Amino acid sequence: MQYEVLPLFERGKRKPKKAYSSAPRISACVQMNKSLQTPLGRESRVAHAYTGPGVSELPELYEAHVDGIAVLAFTIEGVEFIDGQMYQQAWHCRLPEHKIQVPWNLCPRGPLDELL
Repeated sequence: MQYEVLPLFERGKRKPKKAYSSAPRISACVQMNKSLQTPLGRESRVAHAYTGPGVSELPELYEAHVDGIAVLAFTIEGVEFIDGQMYQQAWHCRLPEHKIQVPWNLCPRGPLDELL
């Protein structure tokens, strides 16, 4: 599915929370699957964030798991490899704002709505 992804760490160090609102989010198709071939030398759950066909702006997350989930967003945690070094990473994923539909706005309006 298509999400707006925000990496929460930079080379293993958490970014300041003030930077979250101003940081650009990456629009990507997020997928998680098991892979037999990983830099860890064993089977691992891997998260991918594809921005195009076979193109990814973010390094893959290994040992990925969903850490927190809410109605319109979730967080995936894992480790990434940058320049041969392993770093902690988490992605905050949310639906693109233009796709959020509030359930009570989806129903057709009726004559009783005028009374509210």
